[in-house]
Amino acid sequence: QATTDEAGEFKVERALHATVLYAKSKDGKLAAVVEIGPDAKTVTIPLTPLITARGRLIDDETGEPLPGQEIRYGVNIHLGDEDAPFRTSFGGTTTTDDEGRFTLDQLVLGQTFRITVVTRRNNEGRASQWTRVGEVTPETAQQSEVGDLNVEPPYRPPTKDERIAREFNRDETPQ
Repeated sequence: QATTDEAGEFKVERALHATVLYAKSKDGKLAAVVEIGPDAKTVTIPLTPLITARGRLIDDETGEPLPGQEIRYGVNIHLGDEDAPFRTSFGGTTTTDDEGRFTLDQLVLGQTFRITVVTRRNNEGRASQWTRVGEVTPETAQQSEVGDLNVEPPYRPPTKDERIAREFNRDETPQ
């Protein structure tokens, strides 16, 4: 972490590999994300207004809104090339209202924010599985609309009884 001086300049030491920088104005109204290569010695970070996006979660099976769902959003920062593992950064968490509506705050122009829904929790109540439901890339300094995002139910393997019933209900005769 670094703070700029009166001239807007900062200095940091870093490892010589590709680096993603996030900068935000002191008042929290402007921000930017830039990536620099391993040989870059200087960088200019052009701050732009932060954006808000709105959408709604819909149950894919019933078509009904999904209230009370925890949404996580952020920019995927790969720890290597595009096929490498990643961490989700520069986003946040929100919860859908009674009509499945949600708001994503503090989005950086030009960055793709992945939107996921918590679909499973561990015994301590912490999120342990997420399902990606969409993404938004704000391109202008206006509020973005994500629209309706359908959420498929999480995979549930068939029970032993369901597998037996399926086998006995086949139209084919076993050979």
